[in-house]
Amino acid sequence: MWSTEEVDWFPVRNREWIDAYLSPFTSAELNEALVLTDDEYLVYGEAQDPVRYRITYLESALEISETGDSAIYLLNPETVTPDGEWEAWLFANWLPGAQRHRSFAELMHAEHTSFRELD
Repeated sequence: MWSTEEVDWFPVRNREWIDAYLSPFTSAELNEALVLTDDEYLVYGEAQDPVRYRITYLESALEISETGDSAIYLLNPETVTPDGEWEAWLFANWLPGAQRHRSFAELMHAEHTSFRELD
């Protein structure tokens, strides 16, 4: 995890990563990805399809960790809970998209559970 002094916007450090994810899509395809309804997008937990995310949100994501195992933690200011929590993502080259969580706390709980299952 980055310290508060090291946190930065994802496009500042990882423009090439964003470009690699966006480049295969035409403008029309990106627009189609953006039209996911909130009912389609705001699905979390095991019912979530990691491929169904709004890829353009990478442009405004806050990078809160360094890259490890080709994965990074991001906060998404485009999706905010009623109590002000930003959506939190595990974004990795080995995922077919992003594992999204309602909050940073939910992401950390999921990661902790995942690590314990490896034992």
